[in-house]
Amino acid sequence: MTVKEIEKLGGKIRDGEPGQQIYYAGRFHPQRRADDEEDEDRQSKFHKDYVVYNVEQCECGDGVYSHIDDVKRCFARFADLGEREREFIESLSQRRYPLTPGQRRWLDDILARLSA
Repeated sequence: MTVKEIEKLGGKIRDGEPGQQIYYAGRFHPQRRADDEEDEDRQSKFHKDYVVYNVEQCECGDGVYSHIDDVKRCFARFADLGEREREFIESLSQRRYPLTPGQRRWLDDILARLSA
Protein backbone atom coordinates (compact mmCIF):
# COMPACT_ATOMS: atom_id res chain seq x y z
CA MET A 1 0.00 0.00 0.00
CA THR A 2 1.09 3.57 -0.52
CA VAL A 3 1.37 6.07 2.32
CA LYS A 4 -1.91 7.69 1.22
CA GLU A 5 -3.74 4.35 1.30
CA ILE A 6 -2.37 3.58 4.76
CA GLU A 7 -3.36 6.99 6.11
CA LYS A 8 -6.83 6.62 4.57
CA LEU A 9 -7.26 3.54 6.77
CA GLY A 10 -6.23 5.53 9.81
CA GLY A 11 -2.87 3.80 10.03
CA LYS A 12 0.77 4.73 9.94
CA ILE A 13 4.04 3.14 8.93
CA ARG A 14 6.12 1.80 11.79
CA ASP A 15 9.28 3.81 12.45
CA GLY A 16 12.31 2.59 10.53
CA GLU A 17 10.39 0.40 8.07
CA PRO A 18 11.86 0.57 4.56
CA GLY A 19 9.55 1.04 1.61
CA GLN A 20 9.89 -0.50 -1.82
CA GLN A 21 10.22 1.89 -4.76
CA ILE A 22 8.15 0.87 -7.79
CA TYR A 23 7.92 2.49 -11.19
CA TYR A 24 5.01 2.57 -13.57
CA ALA A 25 5.48 3.62 -17.19
CA GLY A 26 2.79 4.01 -19.78
CA ARG A 27 1.48 5.98 -22.72
CA PHE A 28 -1.56 8.11 -23.26
CA HIS A 29 -3.17 9.93 -26.17
CA PRO A 30 -3.46 13.65 -25.45
CA GLN A 31 -6.69 15.32 -26.52
CA ARG A 32 -6.53 16.99 -29.86
CA ARG A 33 -7.15 20.68 -30.15
CA ALA A 34 -9.41 21.97 -32.90
CA ASP A 35 -6.59 23.99 -34.46
CA ASP A 36 -4.23 20.99 -34.52
CA GLU A 37 -3.67 20.16 -38.18
CA GLU A 38 -1.57 17.05 -37.68
CA ASP A 39 -3.40 13.88 -38.64
CA GLU A 40 -1.00 11.47 -37.00
CA ASP A 41 -2.02 9.81 -33.79
CA ARG A 42 0.34 11.21 -31.17
CA GLN A 43 1.20 9.39 -27.98
CA SER A 44 2.89 10.79 -24.94
CA LYS A 45 4.94 8.71 -22.56
CA PHE A 46 4.75 9.10 -18.81
CA HIS A 47 6.07 7.47 -15.71
CA LYS A 48 5.16 7.55 -12.07
CA ASP A 49 7.03 6.21 -9.12
CA TYR A 50 5.64 5.15 -5.78
CA VAL A 51 6.97 3.93 -2.47
CA VAL A 52 4.88 1.03 -1.21
CA TYR A 53 4.77 -0.85 2.08
CA ASN A 54 3.53 -4.27 3.09
CA VAL A 55 0.62 -4.24 5.52
CA GLU A 56 2.83 -6.00 8.10
CA GLN A 57 5.02 -2.87 8.15
CA CYS A 58 2.10 -0.71 9.24
CA GLU A 59 0.03 -0.06 12.29
CA CYS A 60 -3.41 -0.01 10.73
CA GLY A 61 -6.89 0.35 12.06
CA ASP A 62 -9.39 -2.47 12.30
CA GLY A 63 -10.58 -1.85 8.72
CA VAL A 64 -7.69 -3.83 7.27
CA TYR A 65 -8.84 -7.19 8.63
CA SER A 66 -12.57 -6.47 8.98
CA HIS A 67 -13.52 -9.03 6.32
CA ILE A 68 -11.93 -12.03 8.08
CA ASP A 69 -14.89 -12.80 10.37
CA ASP A 70 -17.28 -12.63 7.40
CA VAL A 71 -15.07 -14.99 5.42
CA LYS A 72 -15.06 -17.45 8.34
CA ARG A 73 -18.88 -17.37 8.36
CA CYS A 74 -18.85 -18.24 4.64
CA PHE A 75 -16.46 -21.14 5.23
CA ALA A 76 -18.93 -22.53 7.76
CA ARG A 77 -21.45 -22.89 4.90
CA PHE A 78 -18.91 -23.57 2.16
CA ALA A 79 -20.91 -26.46 0.68
CA ASP A 80 -23.84 -24.10 0.03
CA LEU A 81 -21.75 -21.87 -2.26
CA GLY A 82 -21.31 -22.09 -6.00
CA GLU A 83 -17.91 -22.74 -7.55
CA ARG A 84 -17.13 -19.07 -8.34
CA GLU A 85 -18.26 -18.04 -4.85
CA ARG A 86 -16.00 -20.68 -3.26
CA GLU A 87 -13.01 -19.45 -5.30
CA PHE A 88 -13.81 -15.87 -4.29
CA ILE A 89 -14.06 -16.74 -0.58
CA GLU A 90 -10.81 -18.73 -0.73
CA SER A 91 -9.02 -15.76 -2.30
CA LEU A 92 -10.34 -13.46 0.44
CA SER A 93 -9.01 -15.76 3.15
CA GLN A 94 -5.48 -14.96 1.93
CA ARG A 95 -6.09 -11.21 1.62
CA ARG A 96 -4.35 -9.10 4.26
CA TYR A 97 -5.55 -5.68 3.17
CA PRO A 98 -8.94 -3.97 2.77
CA LEU A 99 -11.46 -5.15 0.24
CA THR A 100 -12.40 -3.05 -2.73
CA PRO A 101 -15.98 -1.74 -2.71
CA GLY A 102 -16.92 -4.34 -5.35
CA GLN A 103 -15.45 -7.20 -3.32
CA ARG A 104 -17.23 -5.95 -0.19
CA ARG A 105 -20.58 -5.86 -2.07
CA TRP A 106 -20.09 -9.38 -3.38
CA LEU A 107 -19.18 -10.67 0.08
CA ASP A 108 -22.24 -8.92 1.56
CA ASP A 109 -24.46 -10.46 -1.13
CA ILE A 110 -23.13 -13.94 -0.35
CA LEU A 111 -23.66 -13.43 3.38
CA ALA A 112 -27.23 -12.18 2.79
CA ARG A 113 -28.03 -15.23 0.68
CA LEU A 114 -26.54 -17.59 3.26
CA SER A 115 -28.51 -16.04 6.10
CA ALA A 116 -31.81 -16.09 4.20
